[in-house]
Amino acid sequence: MRIHVYGCSWSSGLPADNFGSWCKELAKLEPSWKIYNFGVGGSSIHFSSYNWLWSKQNIKEPIYHIFQCTSQYRWTSFPHDLNPMKYMQQQTHNYWSFHPAKDNHIRNDINTFQIKNTRVGDKHTIRFYKNKLQQESEHQWEIERFSVFEALRNNIDLAFFHRYHDSRDYKRYFHNYVMCIADILGKDKFYDFIIDKGHHFGTEGQIWQANFLRDYIKNDI
Repeated sequence: MRIHVYGCSWSSGLPADNFGSWCKELAKLEPSWKIYNFGVGGSSIHFSSYNWLWSKQNIKEPIYHIFQCTSQYRWTSFPHDLNPMKYMQQQTHNYWSFHPAKDNHIRNDINTFQIKNTRVGDKHTIRFYKNKLQQESEHQWEIERFSVFEALRNNIDLAFFHRYHDSRDYKRYFHNYVMCIADILGKDKFYDFIIDKGHHFGTEGQIWQANFLRDYIKNDI
C-alpha cells in the first residue's frame, strides 16, 4: 500500500531530532507499506492541498491520503509547476521524505511564512505576506483555512487535527467529526508527549501516533 502524508512540522519532524516523525515510525511498523511524507515545517494548508492535488493527478497507483491540518496565519509560496516528487529522497526501503536533504532541497524553491518568521524570501513576497496579515482579519484567515481543510476532508481517506484549539475553532464553522490527536489522548497524556514550545511530540508520542494510525488504517481499508 502507498500512503501520502501532507502536513507541517508535526508530520515532517524537526531538524534537532533528525526529522523523526510519526510517519517514519509508521514505516517501521509496516515494512510492506510505502510511506511518502510531504510535510514541511511552517508550511500552509494551501501547500499541503497542492501536494495532494498533484499526487492525485500524477501518481497512477492507488494512494491512501492522510491530511494533517497545519496552523493559522501560514502562507507558502511555490512555483506553479512544482513537482514535489522531484525533491523526495528515500530514507529507508519504504520511507521517503523531503527531509533531511543534502542536495536539491525543496526549500530552495518554496518559501514558508508565519508570524514568527517573516524574513525569508524576496522582498516582494515578504511584503505580500505582511500586507495579508495587516488587511485580513482572523475571521477571514479561519474561513480560508477551514474551507480548504473541509474540501480536502471530503476527498481524502483521513484528515486530522493534532491540537485542541484547531479542532475547537473548526467547529465554529463545520459540525463534522474530525479526528483530533489531543482529544483522543486527553490533556494530561497529550502534554506528557510534548517536548517543546511548538507542541511537537518526541519519539514516545510519535510511536504512539504511528501505532494508533496503523490500527485506524487497517480497519479502514
